[in-house]
Amino acid sequence: MTKLATDKRPAVVRVRSIDKADEIVGFAQQRGWKVIVGVEADQVEDLSDLHKLMRTEAQPEAKPRLPPKISGNDHCPCRSGKKFKKCCGATVPDRRYEENLSDHRRFLFSVIPGQAGGPACFDSAR
Repeated sequence: MTKLATDKRPAVVRVRSIDKADEIVGFAQQRGWKVIVGVEADQVEDLSDLHKLMRTEAQPEAKPRLPPKISGNDHCPCRSGKKFKKCCGATVPDRRYEENLSDHRRFLFSVIPGQAGGPACFDSAR
């Protein structure tokens, strides 16, 4: 549905006098509203579209709400049941750190006797 008082859907108002019609047209032009005013002395006045426009004009636009901030101790929004810091908020370890760690492990296993892949000289000392 299009917005009221635009080119596609002008506000329709019915009044009994030309003076009142001129007043409504001037009021609508000040606000940039498109309005069709009918002057019919024998009919009941219908200002309902004008009242709707004035009500919507009086209401300020709502500010966009920011999402709530999530701290580490809050439950994770993915609904896993875990704390945020242990689930989606956990930092991904640096790949270089993991590569260094695996190099250190390889070095330790090569030096420690009795470990698979270690030097044969340590096995013979037993």
